[in-house]
Amino acid sequence: MSDTNPDSAQVRPSIAMAWSHGVRTAGLVWSSQPWLIICISILTVVVALLPAAALYMSRLIVDSVVAAIESGASADRDAALMWVGVEAAILAVLLAARRLLAFERSRLQVELGYATNQAILGKCAALDLEQIERADLQQQLVIAKQFATSRPYNLVSRGFDLLQHALTLVSVAVLLWAFSPLLLAFIVAGALPLFLGNLRFADTAFGFYKGRTPEVRERSYLESLITGEGSARDRLHYRLDRPLQARYRELFQSMFQRDLVMKGRHAFWGAVLAILSTAVFLGAKVWIVWVTISGAITLGQMTMFVGLVKQGQASVTSLLAAFNGVVEDVLYLSTLYGFLDTPVEARASGVSVGETPGDGLRFYMFPIAIQTARDWRWMMLRFMCREGAHWVLSG
Repeated sequence: MSDTNPDSAQVRPSIAMAWSHGVRTAGLVWSSQPWLIICISILTVVVALLPAAALYMSRLIVDSVVAAIESGASADRDAALMWVGVEAAILAVLLAARRLLAFERSRLQVELGYATNQAILGKCAALDLEQIERADLQQQLVIAKQFATSRPYNLVSRGFDLLQHALTLVSVAVLLWAFSPLLLAFIVAGALPLFLGNLRFADTAFGFYKGRTPEVRERSYLESLITGEGSARDRLHYRLDRPLQARYRELFQSMFQRDLVMKGRHAFWGAVLAILSTAVFLGAKVWIVWVTISGAITLGQMTMFVGLVKQGQASVTSLLAAFNGVVEDVLYLSTLYGFLDTPVEARASGVSVGETPGDGLRFYMFPIAIQTARDWRWMMLRFMCREGAHWVLSG
């Protein structure tokens, strides 16, 4: 089904759009749970800065152990044990902060999913019948409902992930800069290929899933026809079970095959780019080991720098992956907020009072068919439903 509405064209995400959607989505929770956002922000900063501190402690531990072995002095031995205790305390705080952060994020997902669904339901209730029946709004509504409990949360969650990995990367960069700025170039260059590949597939995947929305609607309609009680009589009378199931199976196979091809291509190129990125980071580690063998840095510094390169690799990869996920979420939220921002047309007031106010609703020559023992009989009814009364016609 073609869509000629200009608003339904493929949206190209930007940093400004991501920031706008992220703030607006977080505002849904901030209006009711501001302390939840504040708590997650504080925990995110703590979790971001402690890994670099733990790596710096590992350097002090190794150098203290080497010094204690060479000197045999009790002061060097006590210093090594002290740094072990400090590192243990840092890791304990880090573990507790991560656990608490996971708990608070689970609360955020529930709150944000409920707020998003409430916004969608409220918008549907405000739309006019003519607007609800528009194909472009129905497509936006299907996409909005399909990911209402996941995409808004993912955008806010990845926003915090971007903050966390950025702070971790800054702390790693500060420690690496004292040794060699070239290591920072290794870290960035190693993460770029995988990021660019994922960014390309994010755009392709959204266009694929958005393009097949009419098929998703058709599949949902077939499910309702096969399982719904309202269509059961006609379905059984005309023996439509097999044709409907065959069409459902055909639709599933078509969607599954295209989905499989796209994901297979993504997996192949993702593996190739991941191997390329890993090779760059291994080159950085080889250089650190070579410099250590030449005597330019101590064994403790080598331990710290290797750990920093590994942490920097994980931080840059996670940072770019979170940014890549933000692109996918912004593409979805552009559809969600496009639906929520649809202007509500004024509903026609119509006629609310008849010729005789308070007279109620009168039915003249109302046809009804009644099945008797032999055949069907048609009757013409004439009755009135007074104001405030309720009639139920069943059969």
